[in-house]
Amino acid sequence: MSREAGQVRPHPEGLTVNGDPREVRVFLTVRRSGGFAGLTASGELETTGEPDVNRLEAAAHGLDQARLGTGRPQADRYVYRLEVRTEPSAEPVTYTVAEQDLDETTAWLLDRILTGS
Repeated sequence: MSREAGQVRPHPEGLTVNGDPREVRVFLTVRRSGGFAGLTASGELETTGEPDVNRLEAAAHGLDQARLGTGRPQADRYVYRLEVRTEPSAEPVTYTVAEQDLDETTAWLLDRILTGS
């Protein structure tokens, strides 16, 4: 469960923070590399207090590396490395996805983390 706007709602993965099912947070880190100029970009986001917390957490917990493709880059395209944690010090679950393999939800999530909005 996690809290949004003062309400407790079931969390899709049944996760808890310090044993409290009402305080689930997701920590997201993304690094984008490649592209035409080989530029890199990175961003971090904690879902607590975000206005779209439900969508963020659903997108993060819905990731499946098998559906995200091989992560192999193509010329002039980006490669993203996304780390998902439920605690700041937890070992991350890491996903690698190439730009050509992005679905709409994953593209939105990565952009949301990189831009912060």
